[in-house]
Amino acid sequence: MGATSHMLVRAPAQISRSPPVRRRDQPRNTKMRILCHLSGLAEFANKPGRGGACTFRSSSSARAPSKLHAAKQVSLKARLRSYGLAGVAAYGLLNTVYYITAFLFFWTHVAKVPRGLGLTETAKRFVGVMSLTWAGSQVTKVARIAAALALAPLLDNACHLAQQKLGLTSKRTALSLVVLSCIALASLCFGATVLVWA
Repeated sequence: MGATSHMLVRAPAQISRSPPVRRRDQPRNTKMRILCHLSGLAEFANKPGRGGACTFRSSSSARAPSKLHAAKQVSLKARLRSYGLAGVAAYGLLNTVYYITAFLFFWTHVAKVPRGLGLTETAKRFVGVMSLTWAGSQVTKVARIAAALALAPLLDNACHLAQQKLGLTSKRTALSLVVLSCIALASLCFGATVLVWA
């Protein structure tokens, strides 16, 4: 009996734990997670054997802070519309500043697009960098609308003075010139960047 009980007693097996293995797709997953967060439209999810991917959020999974953020944005937009064309011009001016600054930053410091790729490949890189720039604009949209609210009355007064000094037919003409100048400046910047890097 004693021999039998002695045979049944066994020493606990030692469990060897290997150090965690760093997955090769972790850097890619990190970039995907950043892009999903910036866009605000999707969330990052790991998929076994397939790395990570962005999955779009359904309306039922929206969080309360997102709803408050959207409500605040709608309220600010309504106040900005009350300024008419002056509000549009102020928001367009701030949009131009953001898009040019953010695009050049992402182009030179994040994507680090090399020169001499050719026009076709450079155009493809342009689309990718512009997508990232747009994603970032969704994060700063409320701040830009709030800044446009403060800028709109100042811009309205400046255009009224420009109308008198330059002999323009109306203040609306001066504000339209501001909007057209913003579009021309942004187009010139993006086009020149692609041509120089090509």
